[in-house]
Amino acid sequence: PRQAMIVPVAGAFNEYAESLREKLHLLGFAVALDDSTKTLNKKLLLARKEQYNFVLIVGEDEQKNNSVNIRTRKNTRVGEVSVDELIKLFSKYRDEKLSDEVTDPDVDDEAAKAEFKAKQQEKQEALKAKQKIAAEAKRKKKEEQRELREAQTQGEQE
Repeated sequence: PRQAMIVPVAGAFNEYAESLREKLHLLGFAVALDDSTKTLNKKLLLARKEQYNFVLIVGEDEQKNNSVNIRTRKNTRVGEVSVDELIKLFSKYRDEKLSDEVTDPDVDDEAAKAEFKAKQQEKQEALKAKQKIAAEAKRKKKEEQRELREAQTQGEQE
């Protein structure tokens, strides 16, 4: 199963959906975006068929409230949840999974457990470094765009 699929209800919300996908991806979550022109029902059916654990539906209300509407793989409607709450939820699931793997009852060897835990910590540190690099690149890109807009504005004024 895959982690989450973001499904905008219409093309007008693709930009919000993409920004949400990027934000979740930078935090280390496996999130895809279906910005195709398919109908909402077809997108939802496809996400279920592809076994995404969560389908995150975004539309006008969700964009205004900086939230998502969640459905589970079993098509249970969780409802509207803020993006911050979603991140907490995904983090909790990830942390529980890592905790379960570290204390896997099939692994009795303490050295193997310690090695596994060390590898998980390395992965987390690598992920944080990657997120920091991505955030810096995004900041630089925004700065360049701002400078370009300022230059264009000055050119138009002359």
